[in-house]
Amino acid sequence: MMSNESADDGAGSSSYKESEVKEEQAESSSSSRSTPMETDRIRGCVQGDCVSGTGVYIYDNDDEYSGSFVNDLRNGSGRMKYKNGDRFEGSFKDDLRDGKGTYIFKNGAMLEGIFEMGKMIGPGKVRFPDTSIYEGDFQDEKNSAEGVMYSSFDHSKRHCRIENKIVLCGGPLQESGDIRPLH
Repeated sequence: MMSNESADDGAGSSSYKESEVKEEQAESSSSSRSTPMETDRIRGCVQGDCVSGTGVYIYDNDDEYSGSFVNDLRNGSGRMKYKNGDRFEGSFKDDLRDGKGTYIFKNGAMLEGIFEMGKMIGPGKVRFPDTSIYEGDFQDEKNSAEGVMYSSFDHSKRHCRIENKIVLCGGPLQESGDIRPLH
């Protein structure tokens, strides 16, 4: 969902499109669990109790979950490592990201906030690889209401919003918090 390019493009927008937030798909849910296969890597529950306890489970697509299970589903605190290099650390409910958590992209960018049914909803932050930070209320990982971008590039603050994974910003904020128009 975020790209290695997160700097303002000069037109008041930034993008974090390179990699998508890994969707909660069948590949990494209990419905796709299998018994260990005869391959070079063991799949399935490789440590602990992956039914109603704490364990480590490796999915058929090589995603790996370590954490709490209830009734054969990810529930409670856990850590998901995705084959593409992304990872999620936080709360799960009924096999989905749910509650406080952090989604960390392989490029170093992060989404921090509250997740509901696998999607980031409500107040949250995007930390870009260049250390710029966006804070706002999220409708999902792709869109947000108004927020503020703190640029590490020029140390400015701007009113912004996210539309379809692109950060769109207005002019710099004045000390009063009002937007100063760009000249």
